Amino acid sequence: MGDGGWGLGDGGLAPPPNPQSPIPNPQSPIPNPYYINIKCIFLFFILSIKALYKKIINMLNNYDYLLKIIFLGEPGVGKTSIIYRYLYDSIQSYYFTIGYDFKNKLIDFNNKLIKMQLWDRVGSEHRIKSSYYKKANGAIIVYDICYRPSFIDMKYWLKEIKENAPEDISLIIAGNKYDLSERKVTEEEGKKIAEEYNTYFIEISAKTGHNIYQVFDILIKDIFDNINKSSIKIKNDSIIDKVSKCFK
Repeated sequence: MGDGGWGLGDGGLAPPPNPQSPIPNPQSPIPNPYYINIKCIFLFFILSIKALYKKIINMLNNYDYLLKIIFLGEPGVGKTSIIYRYLYDSIQSYYFTIGYDFKNKLIDFNNKLIKMQLWDRVGSEHRIKSSYYKKANGAIIVYDICYRPSFIDMKYWLKEIKENAPEDISLIIAGNKYDLSERKVTEEEGKKIAEEYNTYFIEISAKTGHNIYQVFDILIKDIFDNINKSSIKIKNDSIIDKVSKCFK
């Protein structure tokens, strides 16, 4: 044992534990308050998102009227750009529609909540399934004022509507790309075909937003006029010729 000390090497016993030695705490460490705050904030954020999502779903499912609006016209005339300008006040020049697509928009019109379904289609072919026209309340037929062939095809689309769409469908012809100077179709020509088919006509620009909201206001008013809702008024400053139905 050497000098009387405790030692295991020479057969001695281990010393007794020091009563002043710290005893391990069996309890868990106290959580970090910073961590708790972050966790609570994250949980609150998730619950807020869920509540907002539920509110949006309820709004989409609680409306006074459901309107189906279809878009027709040749490829590249700007149908999808018109929809994006109306929905998001922006355009996506690189966006191409594949097959059929529709987007929803809720609007307040004459103190009524209206859910609009804006239907878009691929423009690479003329042939369209009859289901595209089914139950359509309104149609916007678009041509490019800088590309004459798209205007010439207006009669084809008007014929398609007559053969496939509901008889009381509301129509408006829209000459797009009003912002460009390389015009190949005059405004008078657009008015003339609108008068020939007794429908509305307006020139617009998806790029600048010129007359975009007026297109939909005109169409919605006409839809409600067709179902005897004549008390609804157009919420814009458009000027209408009662004979030609042409807007400026």
